[in-house]
Amino acid sequence: MFVDKRSSANIGEKNASAASAYLSPPAVIALSFGYAVGWGAFVMPGTTFLPSAGPLGTIIGVLFGALAMGIFAINYHRLTIRYPGPGGAATFAQKLFGEDHGFLVAWFLWLTYIAILWANATAMILIVRFTLGDVFQFGFHYTVAGFDVYFGEAVLSIISILVCGGICLLSKKLAVITQIILASVLAIGVFFFFFYALAQHQGGLAAMAPAFTDDVNPILQISRILALMPWAFVGFEAITHTSAEFRFPLKRTAAILFAAIILSTAVYLFLALLPVITLDASHRSWIDHIKELPHLTGIRSVPVFASAEHLLGRSGVALMSMLMIAGQLTGIIASIVAISRLMNAMSDANILPKRLGALSADGTPKKAILFIVGISCVIPFFGRTAIGWPVDVSSIGAAIAYGYTSAAAFWLPDNSADFRHFCIKAAGLAGMALSLFFCLLLVIPNYITGSVMAAPSYLVLALWCILGFLFYRRVFKEGHKHRFGHSMVVWNSLVVTIIFASLMWVRQTSFENAKSTIYECVSAIAGNAAVETEQISEKLSSLNVSMLCNAVVEMTLILISLGILYSLISILRKRELKLVSEKAKMEEMN
Repeated sequence: MFVDKRSSANIGEKNASAASAYLSPPAVIALSFGYAVGWGAFVMPGTTFLPSAGPLGTIIGVLFGALAMGIFAINYHRLTIRYPGPGGAATFAQKLFGEDHGFLVAWFLWLTYIAILWANATAMILIVRFTLGDVFQFGFHYTVAGFDVYFGEAVLSIISILVCGGICLLSKKLAVITQIILASVLAIGVFFFFFYALAQHQGGLAAMAPAFTDDVNPILQISRILALMPWAFVGFEAITHTSAEFRFPLKRTAAILFAAIILSTAVYLFLALLPVITLDASHRSWIDHIKELPHLTGIRSVPVFASAEHLLGRSGVALMSMLMIAGQLTGIIASIVAISRLMNAMSDANILPKRLGALSADGTPKKAILFIVGISCVIPFFGRTAIGWPVDVSSIGAAIAYGYTSAAAFWLPDNSADFRHFCIKAAGLAGMALSLFFCLLLVIPNYITGSVMAAPSYLVLALWCILGFLFYRRVFKEGHKHRFGHSMVVWNSLVVTIIFASLMWVRQTSFENAKSTIYECVSAIAGNAAVETEQISEKLSSLNVSMLCNAVVEMTLILISLGILYSLISILRKRELKLVSEKAKMEEMN
């Protein structure tokens, strides 16, 4: 499906002839590291990491997350050596478990990668607002999910997409050189800020007190950070899609993945701890600053930028902005490279049109890149809040890819010595357990962490599954030598996911609407003792209508998924009857 039928020791003939090996070890490290570390590394320390777990909880959570990524890297390494070429985890799933599983992984991987691209592209809006305020807030203006969208800011995001897309289209070697330069600037700049802060004794490591936040058990706080790790490191494994373009032995893949993970871990930790060790005189501890964030604006509302200003003044803010832009651009370039190679594999499998993923003379899927850039240029007009919904789902997609790769590594036949065989199997089993753990942390409300995805994210998950189901039906119906339709597990998994996601969407939206209605009623009564029962009844009636509409949407999604499932079973049944009929005719002729 995703790679040519050939000996696993060689790269497929198509890729060998169409794409020259041009990726050196530094280039691959830059792609892996640049994808894993993006805009979130600069914003999340103050908005998520420290408020959720404090300095020590953040350190432990990120280190455990890095350890988990290391286990996944071992599994990716083993499968990449066996099945090089585009497709990555989708290829691994297809080779070990069949075409249906390969489609499922490819479908979620595509959303995972494209969501990270959109998140990095629109990060330009955050940079401008943090540093320049409302300078680019001109042109038409509207609000989407509480986020103000301005034409001027949207154009900045579009420019970043067009520039990165243009670089990838112009020359893949130019894209790699650009990636190496930007990734180097990012890493060196973050290391400089952290060690400069330590040298200046800005609070020192003693400023880490308190080590945790004071709301829940430290173990639960660490779990909050762990739940974010699939998103934080997503993309580090995307280099497996370009393994056919490595100009070094594939056996070095593990070392490169480990190097990228270690470098990414250091950057995440240094940026998370920077606000802790650079406290100004107005705050007694890091927790005082974090509690004050909701009341702050501009640079002061982003601890990493506030730390840069405290260390080097406006020059520090400019330098930190440059590093964030470097992280944003590396994420976009790496996304385009990975998605275009994945689309090449999907077109080879007839999931996408052949022309869309076709390779040009230099081995670049240029039409796929144009498609990626084209749809991405529309996204900034939906606002950052709406973009966050598919980003939530991208973490689930990453966990699915990690889980399938680990399962494939576990089931892959192995003739090595006993101890090595045990280690390989242990890594595969541990990877499957970790993937399941991450999925549970992400999708089940109030499970261990006390956190939950946004309600619209569940709806996005359900809609993406339905869209995938429809695409799958098209591929399945067309036949292609009846490669698909051999795993009812995939069909049932999609239906169960749709039902679960739609139920969770209704639960979350109903809870939020009920909470809002109760607050409005209580506020109205407190403000005016003469509030009539009729007014409260109107608010409750509005709540009832909202819940009814949600239930209708939920039922519609479930019925659509069941309808598609019934259609697939009908097609499969007709095929079986046709085969029986043809077999009977052959017997009569004999």
